[in-house]
Order: sequence, then C-alpha cells, then structure tokens
Amino acid sequence: MKITVTFDSLEEFAANIRMNEGFESDPETNRFEEAKAATRALASQEAPEGFKPEENPPFEEKAKEEPAQAVTEDFRIGVRKTLAGLNKKAGKNMARDLIEDLGVDTGKLSDVALEDLPKLMEAAKEALNAI
Repeated sequence: MKITVTFDSLEEFAANIRMNEGFESDPETNRFEEAKAATRALASQEAPEGFKPEENPPFEEKAKEEPAQAVTEDFRIGVRKTLAGLNKKAGKNMARDLIEDLGVDTGKLSDVALEDLPKLMEAAKEALNAI
C-alpha cells in the first residue's frame, strides 16, 4: 500500500507531522524550525537592484514560450487511430472530409503535411465529441 500526502504550506506540514519525543524540544537538533526560519528570511528579502521580473520570468513561463516540439511520423499513427474511431462512431467516412478541409485533394492521411497533423487531430477530436 502506498499513501501520498500533499501539504499546501510548510506550516500545514508542521501542524500535521509527529516527531519522536524530545526532538522538537531540543533546539540543537530541531532542523525543521531552522529551515522554516531560513525560508521565511529568504522570502522577506527584497529583490536585488536591476532585477526585472518581466525579463526573468519563472520557469513555468519560459516553458510556455518555447516552440512546440516538431511533429513526427509517430504522431501520424495517433491521428490515424483517432480518425478510425471517428469513422467507426459516425458510420461514414468523416475522416476524408476533414482531410479535404485541410486542402489535401486526395483525402489520404499519408498526403497530409506533418505541420497540419495537429490541426487535423484537433478537428477529429472536436468531431468525435460532437457525435
């Protein structure tokens, strides 16, 4: 059995954790309180001169700005499976219509450019949800 517990803050963690007898009362071994105090001290410090948040966004914002990974032929397999499910659920060849809407006259998935596959996948998922 595996139990996972998530705490929203350090204070909530401290309120719910049980330590061995005497651990919390001994100031020399109470590393938790020292870490808590150090964290508060760091949080209360002002930003250094010249620091501009808009020039140094947090890690999460940097990840959003990076371009999406290049689509590979493996993605085409996923699109093919989604289109097959769409055709089966609709009872007719809706995949051909979606492919032709992208400007591919043949209606074949193999003729769709890699750059257009994410658009096709999105359209197929919307059509699946509409049925």
